[in-house]
Amino acid sequence: MIVNVVGVSYKEMEVGLREQLAWTQTKRMEYQIQLFESVGGNVLLSTCNRFELYYTGADTDVLEVIEGIIDQLNPEDGSIFRERLWSLTGDAAITHLLKVTAGLDSMVLGEDQILSQVKDAWLLASKMGISNKILNRLFQESIRFSKEIRTRVGISHLPISVAYLAYKRAMEFLRTTGGKGVMIVGLGETGRLVKKYFDEVATKEGLVIYKTSRSICQMNSLDPDDGSLPYEERYAFLSQVDCIISATSSPHYIFSYDRLLETMNLYQGKAKNQLFIDLAVPADIERRIDTLEHTQVLGIDEIGKTIEDNLEVRREMANRMIEKIPHEVEMLKDWMMRSVADPTIEGLQNKVQTAYGDAMDLIHKKIQLSHKESAYIEKVIKSAVLRVVKEPILGLKNMEQEELKEALTLMKKLYDLE
Repeated sequence: MIVNVVGVSYKEMEVGLREQLAWTQTKRMEYQIQLFESVGGNVLLSTCNRFELYYTGADTDVLEVIEGIIDQLNPEDGSIFRERLWSLTGDAAITHLLKVTAGLDSMVLGEDQILSQVKDAWLLASKMGISNKILNRLFQESIRFSKEIRTRVGISHLPISVAYLAYKRAMEFLRTTGGKGVMIVGLGETGRLVKKYFDEVATKEGLVIYKTSRSICQMNSLDPDDGSLPYEERYAFLSQVDCIISATSSPHYIFSYDRLLETMNLYQGKAKNQLFIDLAVPADIERRIDTLEHTQVLGIDEIGKTIEDNLEVRREMANRMIEKIPHEVEMLKDWMMRSVADPTIEGLQNKVQTAYGDAMDLIHKKIQLSHKESAYIEKVIKSAVLRVVKEPILGLKNMEQEELKEALTLMKKLYDLE
């Protein structure tokens, strides 16, 4: 039984076409059940960046599988999908799953989310009863390998998100200066993500988080309890915060040098250390503000440099992780090869159980035994018949591949095993 994978990812296909593979869970399950009936065990990994179908069977099944996928799609795009869907078999398929699960094939190198997505895909197939012994072991070992290698190498400890890095730099500043006030300007995707990171630690760190944007300015009412500020009053509130993070799409400065100078009198003559982090392009914060005493400005370039540095380290870590994969592949191949003997071993054990049962039935018919005598004889006979097959079973488990194939063929003939 061979492990195969058919799929496509962000590397080979643009999002517009990949959207056709963004099936509902119901559709995925229906397709997997259909495939199980024709090909056999399968697991479907479907995320926003990849669509990968793992299955066990002959490598000659690949054309049938690809056409089965294309049948679910827009007929007009069939030729494109035939060209771009790829397939891997055997060692290459196993290696690919190990890389995917470890985040080594992800758009964001080493990202964590793919691990839970792989696990969920396998658990769904298992729950549906369409995974099998080979796929169960393959996915279990891939998940184990991913967890172990991530922990050992530490690739997840190097953030490469602009929002997360801005949050980390802000927290370092606040902990160093003892500041507690944070203002987030702009509530687009980046701004919301920054706020989410701060919200998770606000209570523990004793932080006060303010948020504002032009959309808040247009609201009919504001809720002071949730930190919403009128956009036009952002300068007035600067005296109450220590760190300002701005991520808007404004074509003009959100914080200008001249306007900030005018606001300084609100600080009541007290020097206040402040950090401005500008995540916008074009810039939200005039760079000259960095020349003011007790004030520091970090722009997207400084944050981007950290990302590039972290990415370079991640690449080095990824190479170390990749070096471990061939060993994992060999371990899985060895297990898969030996698992071929399982049906024969099970058949032998069934034969032994039948012989043991027949012998005990005959003894009970011929001899009247006490409960104690019967238990003793049962134990002796069971031990004797198990010894008969113990050595052959151990021998099968320790044979090399070619020798094992010959031995299995011979034993099936000798013991009349299917």
